[in-house]
Amino acid sequence: MSEAVFIIEWLLIVEAIGFISFPLVARFINLPDRGYSISKLIGLLLVTYLVWLEVSLRISDFGLIAIVFALVLLVIISFRSFDPRLLPRKGILLKSELVFMISFLVFTLIIMNKPDIYGPNSEDFMDFAFLQSLLRSAHFPPPDPWMLVRR
Repeated sequence: MSEAVFIIEWLLIVEAIGFISFPLVARFINLPDRGYSISKLIGLLLVTYLVWLEVSLRISDFGLIAIVFALVLLVIISFRSFDPRLLPRKGILLKSELVFMISFLVFTLIIMNKPDIYGPNSEDFMDFAFLQSLLRSAHFPPPDPWMLVRR
């Protein structure tokens, strides 16, 4: 697949998580946009926290099933907290989406032009090591990447 497909896929996932988490965020955030501008961030935080909690308590192994379970739980909680009176105006929504899209595209272009994991004073190798440790672990906390034993 081309890079554009991955970018569009990631963008749609972030938009969906933001849309799902908006009713829950609107309950607690008192901003003119009812928290729509930060619903993507809060949604990503909630999904990752729910996955971490589920895997740390050994309810399930880390993987797609744990992520889908966290998303379904977030959908249920958000659906129960939906209130049509908390919907913001369209103008504010469009401005928020425009800022997000421009920021997303700018940072995507920056990463596309410099995707290297090396450089002076860079911790990217260790970031990559921690990600690999997470992907190889079934439960949290993952093993220390320095102490992984090859089998």
